[in-house]
Amino acid sequence: MKMLKLVVVTFLISAVISINAKTKELSTLNSMPDVEFVSNPMHGLYNFVQGIAGGPGGTSRSLTEIFEQSEYNNKQYKDQIERFRQVNLSYNYAFSEEVPHRHNKRQITQLLVMASSQATTIDDFAQRIMGLLTNADLMVVIETLKAYEPIYQELVWKPAQERFKKDLVKLNQRAKEVGFASKFIKASNFYNANWKADLPFKVYLAPIPAESGFTTATPQGNIISYISTYIQDPDGVLAVVFHELAHLLYANQPIEFQDKMEKAFLEHDSYHKAHAYQLLNESLATAIGNGWFYKESKGQLDERDWYHFRFINQQAKSIYPLVESYLKEGKTIDNDFVEKYIQQYAENFPEGYLEPDNFLTNVSFLADKEFKEHNKLFQIFFQHQQTVRSLHLQTPFFDDEAMSKFNGAINAKVILITEEHLENFEKFADYYPGLKQVDLPAGEYVLHSLLPDGTMLMIVSISNLNSLGKAIEAIKKKKVLDEYIRVIKI
Repeated sequence: MKMLKLVVVTFLISAVISINAKTKELSTLNSMPDVEFVSNPMHGLYNFVQGIAGGPGGTSRSLTEIFEQSEYNNKQYKDQIERFRQVNLSYNYAFSEEVPHRHNKRQITQLLVMASSQATTIDDFAQRIMGLLTNADLMVVIETLKAYEPIYQELVWKPAQERFKKDLVKLNQRAKEVGFASKFIKASNFYNANWKADLPFKVYLAPIPAESGFTTATPQGNIISYISTYIQDPDGVLAVVFHELAHLLYANQPIEFQDKMEKAFLEHDSYHKAHAYQLLNESLATAIGNGWFYKESKGQLDERDWYHFRFINQQAKSIYPLVESYLKEGKTIDNDFVEKYIQQYAENFPEGYLEPDNFLTNVSFLADKEFKEHNKLFQIFFQHQQTVRSLHLQTPFFDDEAMSKFNGAINAKVILITEEHLENFEKFADYYPGLKQVDLPAGEYVLHSLLPDGTMLMIVSISNLNSLGKAIEAIKKKKVLDEYIRVIKI
């Protein structure tokens, strides 16, 4: 019997569609608490280990570098971290699958971060995550944390404490001064979000004992996990926190509202619809956090880049006036907002659906093998594509459910053939018109073609998984691809 395997790593309007939502009375949210910055060494320790292992989540390269430059970067601890890498953290569960492309899921690794923020000791952490992992995997996680705890304390936690405690006071005080809670209320109304007024909202700050380095912030349920260097600009940190808070509000929109908004995007006939929609969450969070919140706090817009990825940076700055007007007027996202958002995207990136730097940030793989080593596939992809927002892997070929999910994705679609190359290609020619006429080269190649829905199809025919990196680089070398079927020999 065929088995279907799905691995997720994880992200103009039809006349009959309406996503208008009745504006909430702001008074119903007036008990929203201020943000609170706190710290917990268990939270910092878990992120430290996860970062060294190279796993998913909001980890910092700067902390990893501190470890790698220390005397503890030896065989004993490398062997331990290698055992940790073998633990499967790819599990997830869905809150709802009614809105196919909103990814209303929670990953196990997110639950572990949340548990670490609440745990008082490693044993307490073990009790909190009992049942999320197999007993064998749980033992490896706990053994690794216990092995690395004294290292983390020596290299990171203790050296940072004197400055770190002052930074926490500074951030909590500044959050009250700028009225973080009142701005939260306005943002919640804009998103039409379901957020319980008395639900606690905390930022768990983990230190990097340095003036500069790679900082990261990620939303996890009702908390934000923030790994930071010494605080130089409290307003900048609060803007980043508000950015992450916006992601939480986006995730907490009512399912009915999510569904209507998704249809408003995807039932349009523009080639830009999928790409504009995939950029929505990050663009809105950037415009609201790095744009609106920062301006409200500082009195002027931040003239620096707001986001490291040029597509998000440009889209966020372009839609900022629209976002600001909605927030000022107390309006919720509606049809008119979506209309103007898509128009702005099309003006900013007229060939965005043909640019690898753009479409390779959201990819769905269909592979001819189970790929028990799927982590290797993901690691290779991450090595060659720095910005990734969603990555999916489905197997096997020609299974009805797998093909349905693959073809229904709004991501770029990559078919990975590593055996029976010609036979498999000929079968795919039955699915995608035009492939039968293609003159295939000998050896490894990448075929690409724009599909009618504006997503890019790529067939990667390689001898083994190690050639995937070469295939990605061959695609990226073409700054803008052709709309028609083309073959790149690699």
